[in-house]
Amino acid sequence: MDTLPAALSVPAASKYLSISRANLYALIKAGALTPAKIGHRTVIRRVDADAFLEKALVSRQQPKPTPRVVDEGIFG
Repeated sequence: MDTLPAALSVPAASKYLSISRANLYALIKAGALTPAKIGHRTVIRRVDADAFLEKALVSRQQPKPTPRVVDEGIFG
């Protein structure tokens, strides 16, 4: 059985998320993903990559519309 490691290298994380390395680094810079440094290597924890995907999925859902309040003024 082939299992993924707990930490993904930058190339592996970009492949796992189906994004470019540049986009991955942009997400790190924006604070959307937290990197870990192991020696000179930058890695992304797989659980953080999964949480990022889950958050991206949830944020794409349409919000429920709020009822519109009509101000009828003093004559309404």
